[in-house]
Amino acid sequence: YLTQQQYSALMSSKNTLDDIYEQWCSNGELSGHDDIELALHETADRIQISLDREANERTAQKIEPVLEQKQAIKPKHKSR
Repeated sequence: YLTQQQYSALMSSKNTLDDIYEQWCSNGELSGHDDIELALHETADRIQISLDREANERTAQKIEPVLEQKQAIKPKHKSR
């Protein structure tokens, strides 16, 4: 059984079956028919981590110019 988040992650992949097969081949402990569920979970989690990382990078790129702008503004001097 997959969580909704895992299912969404798998469906976001351009080639889900290839991703699952790569996970299957790269994990030497997966060998039987019963291990397909583990491969699905591991693939979904790996894809979700990549999606989260991309989202964090996009957010950081949006925040960075704002922080630079705030640093460039000089404080106003009070007149006496």
